Amino acid sequence: MLNRIPIVLARINEDISIGQYEERIRNLVRDVEFAYWDLSAAYFNVETARAAVDSTAIARKIANAKRSTSLVELHAIKGTLLEYNNIQLEPSPSSSRP
Repeated sequence: MLNRIPIVLARINEDISIGQYEERIRNLVRDVEFAYWDLSAAYFNVETARAAVDSTAIARKIANAKRSTSLVELHAIKGTLLEYNNIQLEPSPSSSRP
């Protein structure tokens, strides 16, 4: 019995090591998944901010045109706004491919 104690302890230690290894792998996969979703949210925030900047620039142009009271310029800027909105709503040709 005395000779088997180191073998039994080695098996127990191996089981503990395997359990710790599996736990580290699970934590790594979880952390990678969280990082992925954080990155995805950051991309969404960047695109939202870009759209806000573009909309603000167009609104500023419209406000400047109204201030200058040039109806021709105002209609041109409104046309640009409509074109911008149509471009944003139309799907891109690459996304329609299977």
